[in-house]
Amino acid sequence: MLPAECREGAAHSRAVSAGARGVTLHLAATEPGRQFYCAAHLTGPRSPGPDGAVQTRHHALALEPQRWPDATGHADSSPIRLAPGETCHQHSRWRLTRA
Repeated sequence: MLPAECREGAAHSRAVSAGARGVTLHLAATEPGRQFYCAAHLTGPRSPGPDGAVQTRHHALALEPQRWPDATGHADSSPIRLAPGETCHQHSRWRLTRA
């Protein structure tokens, strides 16, 4: 069973839409922060994607759940340090919808 933070509508739930295509990526995770990557730096040779279409700048994105990088400076943030031998478990749930 997923933790409460991974249920849609939870405080750590986010969505990204590709308006013209009507597709929305929903992400719910146990971690409060998201690292967003949108392939803006791609300027080199283009390579074909799975459907043969050429991939260029902004044709991809990644949402990576994480704790806040500056959490050590905020007393109200969850801890981000792990002691040797400790493990960290994160849970994420992804869902794609089409309008």
